[in-house]
Amino acid sequence: MKCTKNDTSPPTGRLWMLTPLALTSHASWLARAATRCRENACEECIAILSEASAANPASYEPNAQLGLCLSGDCRDHSQISPEVALLCLRNALARLAPSTHIRERAQILGAMGNTWVISHQGSSSSRLQAAMACFAEAARYYLALGEMDAWARQEFNLGNCCCELPENSTPDKWEHAVSHYCHALQVRTRRSDAAAYAATQENLGTAYRGTPGGDLRKNLRKAILCYRHALQVYTLLRLSSKQAGVHNNLGNAYVSLARADNAGAPRNLHRALRHYASALRVRTREDLPHDYAVTQFNQGCAFLYLAGVAPCPQPSLRSARSCFAEASDCFAHCGQPARAQAAQEQAEFACSCLGNL
Repeated sequence: MKCTKNDTSPPTGRLWMLTPLALTSHASWLARAATRCRENACEECIAILSEASAANPASYEPNAQLGLCLSGDCRDHSQISPEVALLCLRNALARLAPSTHIRERAQILGAMGNTWVISHQGSSSSRLQAAMACFAEAARYYLALGEMDAWARQEFNLGNCCCELPENSTPDKWEHAVSHYCHALQVRTRRSDAAAYAATQENLGTAYRGTPGGDLRKNLRKAILCYRHALQVYTLLRLSSKQAGVHNNLGNAYVSLARADNAGAPRNLHRALRHYASALRVRTREDLPHDYAVTQFNQGCAFLYLAGVAPCPQPSLRSARSCFAEASDCFAHCGQPARAQAAQEQAEFACSCLGNL
């Protein structure tokens, strides 16, 4: 299960760290860097910022902006270096007293959190913990400032980090993710920001679906409701790839519900298959081969389970075999041999079940 990516949206555009006061003292280098940024000349922009940082060692602004650029905050470019970006952002933070420039501290901390997520320092778990510490501190600052949209952005990112934590060492990660997403939804309403609301509802659905223990069926129904809220918005916004992703998630949720509710299994499996079919209208092999393979594999699992509860299993087994074979072939073409092998084994299992009937 994957949550949608972190919200890295800066409050006021690409060169967002600098205040009007800073513009008066650093107008020359800022103007030149901003011009190169608008022209997508990232290397030249970074060179200007590096010079400004060396020329103004006591100033946080050039370090902060340089950290953003080196993290790839705006776009991909050849000089992205999360490790160097973190060093610049730490330097910027060290130049600000804890009791002053609260908004700027919050902005830098949020940027540091996003940079930790994409860095390669240490283990995945340690990077996520470092990111969460940054997001949590930024959230406290934004809450104190009453900047609720920015606070909700940090809560959303905290929820995403929780989802990615290893389950064996953090068994309560899904409950924490649910809490952070619910906090974000206090601000991210369908009326105020439909796209952010939908993304948060989608991730909340995934967190409910992952929550172990308790009333599993209740959690799955909550997940389905969240996915449906997201799907409504994505449909209105005509975001077809997002719709397809939610259809795939709804299919998975209904398969899980079928496993948790034997009496309603056939009905829920047919619902799952309808959602997979909707996803595959967008997730085609030509346009989105990896996503296509994932949904084909999931669809194969649903058909295989349906074969075990249907009065006549042969049609479902044949469909399962076809889905797994297609997923295996596509995974192989996408350069994912392990997933191709797993799908091939499932196809062979479906075939053997057919042979034993």
